Amino acid sequence: MTGIDRTDICEMPKEKIDMRIQQTKESVEECRLKDLMTGYFTEVKLIEKMRNLEVEELTKKLESSQKLVEEYKKKAEESVESLRFESLMTSKIQEKINNITESLEYHKNLVTELNAEKEKGKKIEEGLEDDEDDFDDEEDVDDEEEDEQEDSSEDDEEISDEEESDYEEDEEDNDN
Repeated sequence: MTGIDRTDICEMPKEKIDMRIQQTKESVEECRLKDLMTGYFTEVKLIEKMRNLEVEELTKKLESSQKLVEEYKKKAEESVESLRFESLMTSKIQEKINNITESLEYHKNLVTELNAEKEKGKKIEEGLEDDEDDFDDEEDVDDEEEDEQEDSSEDDEEISDEEESDYEEDEEDNDN
């Protein structure tokens, strides 16, 4: 090279650059000029190759980022579906818990009533409620007597109905 730094060229005014180019053309031999041009072209190719590699690397990073985005979208959709399912199951479980709670309350009330009846039965057996039992027994005896009277009157009616039908059959036989 001619000893001119590239940064110096950028800072020079256009006239000086043109003058330097002219001096270089005149002073540099033709084969040296070819070597310089080959060096510049090689450097340009190297820079282009490096930039292409950078572009390829950035493209690969972009593709991997897009793959990650797709994976995260799928995971997000799965988690949303999972949350919906869990929410649905939670509501169903809560409904069943409420039903079981109501059933338990109902059965608890039944057990309480049965225990009260059991205690009442024990008291009756012990004779603590004899007064009430005597009154109930008298009513039961009266009811039984009335039932017996009704049954006997019904039996009498049935007998008389049977006798009448027998009598009618006998008359028909006699007529023939």
